[in-house]
Amino acid sequence: MPNSMLLGLVSNIAILLTIALLFDTAALRWRTGQMGKGQVVVGLVLGGIGIVLMLTPWILLPGLIFDTRSVLMGISGLFFGTVPTVIAMVMTVALRIYQGGSGTMMGVSVIVSVGVIGILWRHIRKRPLSEMTWQELYLFGLVQHIVMLLCAFTLPWDTALQVLQNLTIPVLVIYPIGTALLGLLLTNRLRRERIIEDLQKSEERLRLAVNAANIGFFERELQTNREHYSAEWMNQIGYAVNELSNDIHEWQSRVHPDDLELVTERLIKCIEGHNPLYEAEYRLLHKDGNYRWILARGLVHFDAQGRAERLIGCHIDLTQQKENEQRYRVLTESIQDVVWILDTETMYFRYVSPSVERLRGYSAEEVMAKPIDDAVTAEMGPYLKELIIRQAADLLSGKVPRDKFYVNEVEQPCKDGSSVWTEVVTMYYLNEETKRVEVRGVSRNIKQRKEAEKTLRESEEKFRQIFETSAVGISLHTEDGKFISGNPATLSMLGYTLEEYCNLTIQDVSHPEDGKQDMQFFQELWQGKRSAYTMEKRNHHKDGHYVWGQLTCTMVSDMDGHPKYTIGMFADISERKKAEKEVETTQIELKHLLDEADRSRQALLSLVEDLKFSEEALTRLTGDLMVAYDSTLEGWSKALELRERETAGHSKSVVQLTLDLSRRLGIDSDELVHIQRGALLHDIGKMGIPDSILLKPGPLTDDEWITMRRHPTYAYGLLSKIPYLEPSLDIPYCHHERWDGSGYPRGLRGLDIPVAARIFAIVDVWDALSSNRPYRPAWPKNEVIQYLIGQSDRQFDPGILEKFLEIVDGEGDKDQLWK
Repeated sequence: MPNSMLLGLVSNIAILLTIALLFDTAALRWRTGQMGKGQVVVGLVLGGIGIVLMLTPWILLPGLIFDTRSVLMGISGLFFGTVPTVIAMVMTVALRIYQGGSGTMMGVSVIVSVGVIGILWRHIRKRPLSEMTWQELYLFGLVQHIVMLLCAFTLPWDTALQVLQNLTIPVLVIYPIGTALLGLLLTNRLRRERIIEDLQKSEERLRLAVNAANIGFFERELQTNREHYSAEWMNQIGYAVNELSNDIHEWQSRVHPDDLELVTERLIKCIEGHNPLYEAEYRLLHKDGNYRWILARGLVHFDAQGRAERLIGCHIDLTQQKENEQRYRVLTESIQDVVWILDTETMYFRYVSPSVERLRGYSAEEVMAKPIDDAVTAEMGPYLKELIIRQAADLLSGKVPRDKFYVNEVEQPCKDGSSVWTEVVTMYYLNEETKRVEVRGVSRNIKQRKEAEKTLRESEEKFRQIFETSAVGISLHTEDGKFISGNPATLSMLGYTLEEYCNLTIQDVSHPEDGKQDMQFFQELWQGKRSAYTMEKRNHHKDGHYVWGQLTCTMVSDMDGHPKYTIGMFADISERKKAEKEVETTQIELKHLLDEADRSRQALLSLVEDLKFSEEALTRLTGDLMVAYDSTLEGWSKALELRERETAGHSKSVVQLTLDLSRRLGIDSDELVHIQRGALLHDIGKMGIPDSILLKPGPLTDDEWITMRRHPTYAYGLLSKIPYLEPSLDIPYCHHERWDGSGYPRGLRGLDIPVAARIFAIVDVWDALSSNRPYRPAWPKNEVIQYLIGQSDRQFDPGILEKFLEIVDGEGDKDQLWK
């Protein structure tokens, strides 16, 4: 390489170094947002530098001049962008054209190509320019100068070979290095600017955070005791800037007297090197006369001789936090649940709310004085400690989120020797001060829930026993009518195995005449239109015949009220159906007997008139006739009892007591026979009530009660047409009337109610409450008497009730009547 070429290259590179200064200025303007038209100015400056470089070239051949404008244009495109680079390219291209010579085309093509490469490289790379490495910069310089050498082929072939022979080595060795060095200078500047920007942002964030957190700063010169307070420090205690003097006595005079000794002692220990961190909570007097709670933290700075020079720290207003803590403490001490904090390393409680004494009998101090083992039963202690250690480790390892809650049930011993079950909700967290994992927990008494669960388990066991041993068939169904299960009685009644039965549906086992109504009621049950339904139907036996039964079906719902399944109870009434058929036949025969008896009476009267029978013969024949009538009445009563099985024997038991009370009241003997017949037939009107209402196991609806209350009217319609029974109508027609007029069917009041009905109303209620029913046991005698007395002057005639109580409370007949 000729010396002139080397000197020219050094001169050009020296000129390029001025770009670094230019970039410093431009970068500052970019950072402060003042570029705008400044890009044009930068472009003009870059173009001017390019012109200077081109005016100090080294000449290879006449018309062929070389300089470092290729480095300038590439760096310009990479770091300064499109607008400044295009301006510089236009200026340098114009000068090269003006200079002329055989190398003009090559010079222009080099300027344009390396400038475009710089611009494209800037836009293609994804990362910021400040992150460019020297390797990338060297590669960038190598690429653009390979392109520069390729531009030599714009010259004649012989000239191009001569240029490549002389320039290839210096261009590919020196120029990329120059490009990399200049690029590193510029990237370093960018990095410094980025650090400055980040620092300014951090300072701004810190300032905003300090202002938002209400943190004040102070500095104390320990040799002179002079204080320097920030504006926020003064604002915390109500003062504006410069309202307080920079003297330690200003601070000391405002510290609460009870806290001054503690604060001073901690500061002295910090200065003496016993504790590098100064920290104290104390009360500081506010300008308004109230004390504010302050947390002061700081560090002591020492000089080269180890003497304490100054204390720098911050003030945080804790007043609101202290008030919240007090409210929280009052809350935890007043609620029934026990709030506690446990240290997982020591396994001792750091805090326990006073409500623990209501729960377990121990005071909070007694509980905190003992480890966690004493807070649970001996059986649970080792397991609970292992669980706490494992869950604390999960928190530290990050296996579980920090806001995870755990719920457990724990049996805890009480001071009186008993124990109590509690539901414990816990959350683990890292105490930033102690660097230990702690547990916050709330324990709630679940004794009632446990008892309810026990009752539920017992109830489920009872249901299982009833399900397995009941003589009534019990089945469970899904919404589509498929059987889920059937108890042994069902399987025995219909002849199926459990597997066979669970493959069937309600429609599969129903008689064709009954299935449609059954499914209609069943669907209404699932739709919420019914709570239950009862019907008589026939179910198909496996061997082909049908079994008559009374079906009662009801819904079972979950805790949210959503239907789960239905329970159907199917009682075999084949024998009853057979008996009803026999009763129907008997009724027909009795009707014929009654008709025959009536004809016999007419014939007898005619015979007496014609033949003048003796009085003795007439009495005997009349007696026979009365026996026939009474046998008919007893048949009717028996038919009703067969239909309404739960009140079997009721009619017979009330008749005698009604007659005894009537005699006690002095009723004529002629009336007693009508009272006897009325008592025997008091519910004869229920023959007109449908089985679905009369035999319904659950409560009746409003419409069903309207139907049920028609039975006295049905009794009147049945008996009033028989002259022989018309005198006995008072009881069947009026025994549901009430003394205060609120009864039915006519709403009679007081003495307007026939005396026989008033007598029977008392006896009827007495017998009903004193007798066992399928849905309840018999009431104790004293409770029945108290109920009757309570209904005096409302439901019952007070005078007749008093006479009745003399019977049931008397020494003579009462025991026999009670039996």
